[in-house]
Amino acid sequence: MAKNRDRNRHVVDMVRFALGDNAEKNRLLGYTLEFSDENIIIAAQLAADYVNDYGAFKTGYTIESCPISMLVKGTIVYLYKAKISEKARNTLIANDGGIATNREGNLQIYQSILQGYEGEFITMIAEHKTIENIRNAWRI
Repeated sequence: MAKNRDRNRHVVDMVRFALGDNAEKNRLLGYTLEFSDENIIIAAQLAADYVNDYGAFKTGYTIESCPISMLVKGTIVYLYKAKISEKARNTLIANDGGIATNREGNLQIYQSILQGYEGEFITMIAEHKTIENIRNAWRI
């Protein structure tokens, strides 16, 4: 059980580092974290599940056993997908005196960031699964 907590903490720390999600630097978020530890772990589980189901060669990774670089990228993908859904639901464009404002104006930035991470994540999975499939076929 302690091993799981250590791995979860490691995943949370690595994701926060990769995203720069630091309460002390999140001025516009009121000096709070953008993503909760719980949401990071949920996203990590979704990422591990996606790795397992991707392609014809199935795997049985968990948060504890999934290669960390792939897990971190996948976790970020799922966090950004959730954030984009939240921002899309809460987007309101107001026009007051000819000036249009958008409270969730950074939606396109999040979508752009997601595209980069998602492409890297899919490439990593495909390469990893190919190598694992060859290893299993040749018993390497």
